[in-house]
Amino acid sequence: MSLSEFYDHDRQKGTVMEENNYIMLDEETENTYKLAFFDCADNLYKEIFRNRGLTALLTDVFSKGHNVYKMVICDIDKKDAITFCQAMKDLVEAMNEAGHKDYVEFSRDFFNMALKQYR
Repeated sequence: MSLSEFYDHDRQKGTVMEENNYIMLDEETENTYKLAFFDCADNLYKEIFRNRGLTALLTDVFSKGHNVYKMVICDIDKKDAITFCQAMKDLVEAMNEAGHKDYVEFSRDFFNMALKQYR
């Protein structure tokens, strides 16, 4: 995904693309995007972010009961948008390796359901 495609996605907030395991939220500052994605109890995203040199301000983590996945909401510097996209692809691979074969489908379905209720 190119930077211009990411910005196009930004303009279309409230869209979950087929291959994405994250969603851009409406809250945005001049320098950051607020993004949400799912992770598992093993916090796989932390190592992936560290390996990519990505820093994120973690704003919230939500989980309910004994769900396999928890939602992570963070602020990402706009200059790191492409790195974030690459990290999300890495997270999909890590989830598959950890046995979470339904991860992308779960993420997409959840975000699409939430968007329908939001509208």
